[in-house]
Amino acid sequence: MADNVSLRPNQAKALESLLTTGNLTTAAEAAGVSRRTLHRWLNEPAFRLALATAEAEALAAVARSMAFNADKAAAALVSILDAPEATDRDKIAAAKAFLASLPTVRLLGSIEGQLSELREANNQ
Repeated sequence: MADNVSLRPNQAKALESLLTTGNLTTAAEAAGVSRRTLHRWLNEPAFRLALATAEAEALAAVARSMAFNADKAAAALVSILDAPEATDRDKIAAAKAFLASLPTVRLLGSIEGQLSELREANNQ
């Protein structure tokens, strides 16, 4: 999680709870404050920044995990498509999942390529 040195201990507890539960009431209880106080904190720039940073780090970790395991997921779908014991329903579901992901994968690949080109242009 992000370095939250500018947050008070109860704010750090609220932040951690928000990240793990996503629930304002639970986060307020974890911090020992009212929901009203938590709402006030959510309007404070330092707390908002800490929360946004921690959320970005959590999303980046998920993205890394998904990227690392994408080949396994694709292989699992292909194995269902190739499995003689798989029902037509299973194969159709696997094919739909596989095909539904293609536009996103292509878009992400394109974006990554463009980012690489921009980075190279900036470094020259």
